[in-house]
Amino acid sequence: MRASRRLTPARGRRLPQGWGQGRKKQYALEKQIMAEHFVLHDFLVRDGGSPEVAVRETAASILANPGTTPNAVVSEALSWMKNEWGERGPFSVTWYSGSALVAATLQDFKVKNMELRSAAELFLLPGPVDSNLESVLGDVPAAFLKQLDRHFTSLILGAHSFDMVSGTAYFHFSNEILFQQRCALLPARDKILFLDQSKFRKEGQPAYTMEELLSNCQAATIYTVAETLEQERRIVSEFVGLAGTLHMEIQPSDPGLRDAAARSAQGNGYGSPGDSQQIRLCLIRENNTKRVIAERPYAKGGDRTREIAASTSDSEPATASASSSRYRGSAIREARST
Repeated sequence: MRASRRLTPARGRRLPQGWGQGRKKQYALEKQIMAEHFVLHDFLVRDGGSPEVAVRETAASILANPGTTPNAVVSEALSWMKNEWGERGPFSVTWYSGSALVAATLQDFKVKNMELRSAAELFLLPGPVDSNLESVLGDVPAAFLKQLDRHFTSLILGAHSFDMVSGTAYFHFSNEILFQQRCALLPARDKILFLDQSKFRKEGQPAYTMEELLSNCQAATIYTVAETLEQERRIVSEFVGLAGTLHMEIQPSDPGLRDAAARSAQGNGYGSPGDSQQIRLCLIRENNTKRVIAERPYAKGGDRTREIAASTSDSEPATASASSSRYRGSAIREARST
């Protein structure tokens, strides 16, 4: 009887339901830190441009994957566009998504800011909605994405777990694998994978690799947060190893990136990929940001989207080798204040 009382919600309240409700409370601070940093320094910023002084892009098409972290990024981007509308806008951004969370976030913004609605246009991917994952899933959205003829500005991606050693993204539910693959393999200028520290492990079913992300984009970026110097060193070391596996050369680091004035002069720290492809690591620890960049010559005309889509089995996605540790951090806010 005691157990049943604990499961009984207070009058007028309902028990939370769904995968997203369970995930949004986990590492919420890290997700917000990543979203804020991305929007301030990289959102709509042209490669080689300065986020502090340069005019940003005002039109974009962005795909936002299902998940609580991509939804946090969308929410923060909308807030930034609202605040910058007079000086840097107006903005015309179309968000492609199959996520009910993202759809709700965009609708809420438009209802409250009707005059700014062009920043929150939604292209809702077709298909039945899985009530647990709060996203469209199955053959319908997968088939739609396979024939979608659009080159995106950015893809905002998340994952259940990520093996940095092999560069493989994993997901928990087998019925989402094909949809996640099709999302990640869409052509785009930039693809950004947001990972809180709990994600650096090998768990779930593999969906795609960093090599596959690079099949049709100029740059793929891993965004994450580290609480300690030890965690930072481990992530950087594994990223350098991944770059070697991908036959990429680590570019010289710029210590001035930690200084705001130098960052204004040097742009967002990435430079323009030009005729090169890049993988990038943006690692946030306390008030500092470490950016590690690796690049290789870009094979023009090397869009392998159709090739990969054709060779990837709906039921047997590629596997990869082992990964590392798990992170439990709650002192980032305290570290920032000391």
